[in-house]
Amino acid sequence: DYDLWLHLMQRGVRFAKVPEVLLAVRDEPGRISRNDSRYSQKMLRRCKLVHLLDPQGPLAHRRRVLFGELAAWASAGSETSPTLV
Repeated sequence: DYDLWLHLMQRGVRFAKVPEVLLAVRDEPGRISRNDSRYSQKMLRRCKLVHLLDPQGPLAHRRRVLFGELAAWASAGSETSPTLV
């Protein structure tokens, strides 16, 4: 869950790569994350943007340039934030 990992990162949780395989995942064509619009590339970009633009986010102290739909959404403020369900 990308949103979960970004939330954890923002709260200071540290991650590391371990040398052994801990989990095997079946990647089947019919799984919901391949077919449901809530898991589209557009929603993934919005999820990332929510975390990157957060005042406590990893880019809070850096200058940002946004284009297109994301720029319009970001400048509109939090009342129009995308639904990430």
